[in-house]
Order: sequence, then C-alpha cells, then structure tokens
Amino acid sequence: MTAGRAYTAPSLRDFVPDDADAIATIWEDALRASPPQFDDRFIADERHNLLTVYIPKTQITVACLNDAPVGFIAMSRREIAGLFVAPAVHGRGVGRCLLDAVRSGPLTVEVLFENTPALGFYRHLGFIETGQRVHDTANHPVLQMRLA
Repeated sequence: MTAGRAYTAPSLRDFVPDDADAIATIWEDALRASPPQFDDRFIADERHNLLTVYIPKTQITVACLNDAPVGFIAMSRREIAGLFVAPAVHGRGVGRCLLDAVRSGPLTVEVLFENTPALGFYRHLGFIETGQRVHDTANHPVLQMRLA
C-alpha cells in the first residue's frame, strides 16, 4: 500500500450465479493486464470454459468493494484453482484478504512462469516452489507452489 492512501478492506461472500459475468470480466481484465499475453481466441475460449466448466467445479469466494465484485478466489479442495483481482484495485490487499479467507491448512497453486507479479505475490506470502510443468490449455510453463 502507498503511504497516505486510505483503503477500505473488501467484504467477502460466497459466489452466487448472478456474479458470473462480473467474475468473468475480472478474470479477463486481470489476464490481459499480466504476462504472458494471450490471443483473443484463447481468451474467448477460456472465458467460456470459466463460465461453463471451472466455476461449477470450484468453491468461490468473492471480494467486494462498495458491494461490487473486485476479485475472487476459486478453490478445488486445498488447491487455489484461481485468484484474480481487478487491475484497478491491485495493491489494495484484496488478494491477501481472499487468500487469508481460505488459509486454514496447506495450500497449493500453479502460477504461469512468466507472471512475475503473481509469483512475487505468492512468494511474499510464504509459498515455495515445488515443481514445474507445462499448463495443459495455456501451453506455457507453470511453477507449482505450496504453502505449509
């Protein structure tokens, strides 16, 4: 956080179906704002998958500021299937707040190797690298990370 700026902590709540479009927009905006850059076709295909495949298979917590969704964390058991924050509120503690909400034991996450801001976020919060692989749909290397 920047000195002198006052921030309001986000409120957290469970995902409801009416959140789907907002969640998809947050996901897309965050994806476009971070490396690596994906083409429009990939993003459109994955947005469809997010809405029809990924959301139904995960437990999602939504972060809101002024009652508007600004971020979310999707969990599949103890794996962070996705943590995305609207770029307009990066650096305001939304990601940390979402992570703290699910931090009740060991957690795992896979992060695209080129997404250095996300890698820095997870490292700063104590995650350690445990392996590497190539992401199935993105066809980019990912680092597998774990928080004890």
